[in-house]
Amino acid sequence: MMVMRWIAGSMMAAFVCVLAASAPVSAQENTAAAAPRAQKIGVVDRSKVMAGYTKFQTARTTLEAEMKANNAQLDQREADLKKLKEEYEKSGNTWSADVRSQKQQDAESKVITFRAELNRLQAELNSKSNSLTKTTKDEIETAIREIGQAGSYDLILEGNPESASGVLYFAAGIDITQAVIDKLNNKK
Repeated sequence: MMVMRWIAGSMMAAFVCVLAASAPVSAQENTAAAAPRAQKIGVVDRSKVMAGYTKFQTARTTLEAEMKANNAQLDQREADLKKLKEEYEKSGNTWSADVRSQKQQDAESKVITFRAELNRLQAELNSKSNSLTKTTKDEIETAIREIGQAGSYDLILEGNPESASGVLYFAAGIDITQAVIDKLNNKK
C-alpha cells in the first residue's frame, strides 16, 4: 500500500513537471530573452590621463622645482662640509689640542645638522608627492565615475594597450581616456 502511494505521488509530481515545462511563455518574457540589453563599456588609460591632466603636471613641475632648489641648498652645505674636512686634514696637525677638539666638534655638529636637514627635506618631499598622487588619483576616479554615470556606462576598465593592465585588447571606440582628461582640465 505504501508503495502504491509512493508511485502515485511520483507520477503526480512528474505530471506537474511536464505541465510546467510545456506551459507557454508570456510574450514579454520571450522578448526579454531574445533581445538582451546591450552593455556599454569604456576603457581609460590612467597613465595617459595623468600625462594630460594640466593641474597634475603643473603641481608636479612645481614639486620638481622645489626639489631642485632643496638639492642646490644641500649641495652647498655638503661642499662646505668637504671644505671643513679638507681644512681639518690640512691644518689639523698645526692646531693645539683644544682648537682641534673644538673644530672636530663643530664639524660633527654640522654633519648631524646636515643629515637631519636632508632627512627632513626628504620626508617633506615624500609627503608632498604622496599627497599630490592621492589627490590626483581621487580626482581621476571621481571624473571617471561622473563620466560613467552621465554616459550610462555599465563598466569602465583600466586599459593601456602597451602594458599588462588586464585588458589585452580594446577597440578605439570604447576608449574614454580623452573624455576624462577633458573633464579634469575643464573642472575649475
